[in-house]
Amino acid sequence: MSRPILYEYWRSSASYRVRIALNLKDVDYESRQISLLTDEQRSSEYREINPQGFVPMLEIDGQRLTQSLAIINYLDLRYPMQPLIPASAAERAHVVALALLIACDIHPLNNLRVLKYLKNELGHSQDEIDAWYGHWIAEGLPALETMAGPRSGKFLFGDAPTGADVCLVPQLYNARRYNVPLDDYPTLLRAEENANKLEGFAAAHPDRQQVRIDLAAAYRMVAHYGWGDLFFTHLSARIPGAEHHFLLNPYNLMFEEVTASSLVKVDAHGNPVEPTPFITNPAGFTIHSAIHMEREDAHAVMHLHTPAGQAVSAHNEGLLPLTQTAMLIRGDVAFHDYEGVAVDLNERERLVADLGEKNAMILRNHGTLAIGKDVGECFIRLYYLERACQAQVMALSAGEKVNNPPQGSPEITAQQGAVGLPLAANLLAWPALKRKAYRLDPSFST
Repeated sequence: MSRPILYEYWRSSASYRVRIALNLKDVDYESRQISLLTDEQRSSEYREINPQGFVPMLEIDGQRLTQSLAIINYLDLRYPMQPLIPASAAERAHVVALALLIACDIHPLNNLRVLKYLKNELGHSQDEIDAWYGHWIAEGLPALETMAGPRSGKFLFGDAPTGADVCLVPQLYNARRYNVPLDDYPTLLRAEENANKLEGFAAAHPDRQQVRIDLAAAYRMVAHYGWGDLFFTHLSARIPGAEHHFLLNPYNLMFEEVTASSLVKVDAHGNPVEPTPFITNPAGFTIHSAIHMEREDAHAVMHLHTPAGQAVSAHNEGLLPLTQTAMLIRGDVAFHDYEGVAVDLNERERLVADLGEKNAMILRNHGTLAIGKDVGECFIRLYYLERACQAQVMALSAGEKVNNPPQGSPEITAQQGAVGLPLAANLLAWPALKRKAYRLDPSFST
């Protein structure tokens, strides 16, 4: 039997619901991302398989299923363990009513296509759109709180999750994105808190989906820029949550082959924490694990062996302030002396001590490294470091008479880079690079 395929978008509420249901039913599936930001759902290719042009759509058992609640109902009948809809008529009607209140009376008024129409076609400002969003949530959630109250327990209905909770959690996630106050809904918040303690809900969270897609995009862009070293280096990212789990590339895939779903979830030692058809390289994760565990802000760590990076790492004076690019990042670069192939666990303490509070490193006679609060920030920091190394190699190869910047300008530029680089990364450069990754080959997001 073929593996089910979920056509979805990581931040779509309806897709989020179906991911939760699939997880709760323990259904192994393939995710194929359909970008709502680029209107991929309107493409002729997608409309050939889903004429309505919406997400999610689930291919399962030879069927193409649309509409999130119809999909959830199918899954509940197909996989009856841990039922999401009660069997008795009265209880079933109650749970379905709670789910429909969210899915039919709140969500459709606030989904992305409606918000885009308000902005692009009717000319409303963002403040007016935010007010629209908050109004319809404020209309619906009080009724949901009252209706759920008498029969609620740990969840909206009793002490086990139902389809109502599957709808609730994505709705509250979106409410927080638009800063909608939720303190007046203790029943809803209690149900949400208990739901998110379950791995089926936690694993479906958009933040976990986003980090996979972003990291896969980073691998593809490393390949695009020619920075790969076959598969003998790594980019890693922390999975949101308290488990100290990370995403790492399958050791037997080239970087241009990496997809979001192929990334392997590993523990702090680089060992897979769930079944995977791929192999990993725990020894190669030594550098990454040391930084991830020591620096809570190191949500992404990237390490390369490019010729330019290795050349500068072998230069006695390291990264020189020869270019604006180098000066923007140079003050944030640490150095670590070479100790051999990085498989010795004892080296980790010395490495993190050398890194200190800086966000980039040149590993002497080895290569370059960057960390970031997210994948995008980390990638752009690494991009600047690599470009600076490449420019330095080219400048020094042109002759000895290089022009050094005036006294004091490297320090001023470093201060500007410390403020400007993270902002440029998240607001401009990384979103643009993700669009480029989609143009090159959208399969990375699957």
